[in-house]
Amino acid sequence: MDKEKQASPLSGEKQAHLAFNGCLQCAIEAHGGTGSGTHSTFCEKPTHLRVYLASSWRNPHYDAVLARLREAGFSVYNFKEANASFNWSQIDSGWDRANPELEPPEILRALSSREAALAFKNDKEALYGADVGVVVLPCGRSAHLEAGVLIGQGKPVFFLYRETERPDLMHLLAGIDRLYDNVTDLVSAMLKLGTVTV
Repeated sequence: MDKEKQASPLSGEKQAHLAFNGCLQCAIEAHGGTGSGTHSTFCEKPTHLRVYLASSWRNPHYDAVLARLREAGFSVYNFKEANASFNWSQIDSGWDRANPELEPPEILRALSSREAALAFKNDKEALYGADVGVVVLPCGRSAHLEAGVLIGQGKPVFFLYRETERPDLMHLLAGIDRLYDNVTDLVSAMLKLGTVTV
């Protein structure tokens, strides 16, 4: 592979796709290799359900859960990969990269920015394209909003508790049978949902 192809950045669509399923074929195509040319948001092959994995950037359990779900054969959206280049300090160098505390006018400026719009687009497309959601706690407002969107669409959402925290009554919107305290039982329950062809 020549240097130009090695250095070429991933397109937004390819980056989002790789974040969803870690697909080797898509990695080959995205870097200029020979591929089928038929890949899109999800791979066109029989696969397990497409999973939107919601959590916090700082959740220490996120990567291990992501790996377990992908090992089980699920196509899993990884917001960290899709938005790897995004941080709030791109908009204002004086802001904290991950979690700035801003005054109301600055909040509006941040959310109106081009950088925020692109990151939001990646997450929103994956969210609405998913078949099922998994929320890895502890997490914040965004993950709970994402869970609410999926539940509102009638899609199954699972909550995974990994640390001591306060119980939340609204988690029961997902159903008591979709609340778990270990990854093994969570994966077993998800596998019972079946497969799709995308």
